[in-house]
Amino acid sequence: MRSTDRPSILYRARVASRVLVVGIASLPTTVGCAPSTNIGGVYFPAWLVCTVLGVVGAYAVALTLGRSASTRPLADSGLFFVALVTGISLASWLALYSGF
Repeated sequence: MRSTDRPSILYRARVASRVLVVGIASLPTTVGCAPSTNIGGVYFPAWLVCTVLGVVGAYAVALTLGRSASTRPLADSGLFFVALVTGISLASWLALYSGF
C-alpha cells in the first residue's frame, strides 16, 4: 500500500462526524437507564453504593477471619479481599436492584 492510497482528510472528517453524532444521540439512552439512590438529597449511582457496601462488608469479614490464628493468612490475602469485595458488591446489586 502506497502512502497516496490513504483515505483523504475529508473522508476521515466525515467518519468522525458520524461517530460523534451517533455517540451524542445514544447518550440519553445510556445515561437515563442507570439506577440511582437518593442519600441525603444527593443522587448516587447504584454501582457506587454497591461498591461501598462490598468494601465495608469485606472489611468486616476480614476482621472476623483475622481473629482466628488458623484463618489469619486467608484474611491477610489481597486476592481474597478483592474477590470478597467483588462478590459482596455483586450480591448487593442483585439484592437491591434486581427488579430495575
